[in-house]
Amino acid sequence: MRAELRMLSITAYSGLSISITCCLLAAATSGASPTTSGDTTSAQRHPLQKPLEIAREIREHIRKNIRDYSCVLVKRERVDGKLRNHEYMFAKVRHEQQVADNSVPLGVYLSFLGPSSVKGREVLYVQGENNNQLIARNGGKRFAYIVTSLDPDSETAMHGNRYPITDIGFLRLADRLIELAEHNIEADGDLGDCQVQFYEGSRVDNRLCRCIEVKYPQPREGLQFHLARVFIDEELRIPIRYEAYEWPTAESEEPPLLEEYTYTRIRLNHGFSRVDFDRTNVAYRLK
Repeated sequence: MRAELRMLSITAYSGLSISITCCLLAAATSGASPTTSGDTTSAQRHPLQKPLEIAREIREHIRKNIRDYSCVLVKRERVDGKLRNHEYMFAKVRHEQQVADNSVPLGVYLSFLGPSSVKGREVLYVQGENNNQLIARNGGKRFAYIVTSLDPDSETAMHGNRYPITDIGFLRLADRLIELAEHNIEADGDLGDCQVQFYEGSRVDNRLCRCIEVKYPQPREGLQFHLARVFIDEELRIPIRYEAYEWPTAESEEPPLLEEYTYTRIRLNHGFSRVDFDRTNVAYRLK
């Protein structure tokens, strides 16, 4: 057992301040010991097996119970080796779903709140519409009024981003957690030195969470991070924060942040209509 308290407070943008406090308390180990996992007997499960099962349960819960939601997303990413500033955006997300005899496509609307370099940017994507292209208003300090259509995976749309807009949201985060766990279990077939810990009573923005921490002390081919944490909201049963770090170049250094995503001010199951994902919505500036 060990206890650790980490606090992160972020002042967002003019008129709205988001405080993100992450507390890691009362660690409990999963699978092999978090410090030694060299026992490779056939009866031993990989330490990532339990997190993988949890991620699959979360994905199933989201698919069954969450049709759409709004939130404020705070993200920070390392792109092309450079750690970018925090970005803040209001998001509407509608999951792809079947309603009666109608197929409802994935819909995403983003309104960037800060920093000033992107404030006022708007992005709309509806799967299968507009030739499957997103619609974006530039925002920011220069040429803010320009509206254009882009392939979500194009170089222009991906500029400054690690993932396309189609990867945003709780469901895709659950998918990614599953993909990472499955990949790392395969890459770490001999159980290697994977360390997994659970922190009950953790908090993100004062919401009670369960934190799962995965750590690989040494880099190896096939591994994608040194340290990763996912915070699962106890009430909502969804991941509301994910953070991942690279290996430090020296033991005395803090691990460099690779990416972090925090979902705040979450409202589930609005019952969004078509107009919420329509460029002609009078509240949007996408015409």
